[in-house]
Amino acid sequence: MKHLYTLRIPRHTLCRFPVQIEMHCFCDASQSAYAACIYLRSVDRQGNVIVRLQCAKARVASVKPTTIPRLELCACLLGAQLADALCRALRCVIQRRMSWTDSSIALTWLASRYDKLETFVANRVGTILRTHSSV
Repeated sequence: MKHLYTLRIPRHTLCRFPVQIEMHCFCDASQSAYAACIYLRSVDRQGNVIVRLQCAKARVASVKPTTIPRLELCACLLGAQLADALCRALRCVIQRRMSWTDSSIALTWLASRYDKLETFVANRVGTILRTHSSV
């Protein structure tokens, strides 16, 4: 119990004088839930790197049966929305913004013309692309 008084948790999210800041958004899904989390990676002039979790969000999947690729796409949408909110909240320039998913189907949908996709998929792909282009 006495060690609780000496416990220190760093609250800074970036290096002191960053020369490069990257945002990494990770998205994933399972049959029961989907989620996204965002890390910021900053590098200072000496090459020191700090990587910190900034935010994360998870949602329970619908009770209606849904395919894993659709849930993966929902995770990508959640990640895009989280990244957009974080970019608006931060007062710094982010040089690189990357999103990561292990779903090849979701990546194929995102690379397709969304007017050729079915409505559920097209709506989410369109929103993701608009969100990414606005940041």
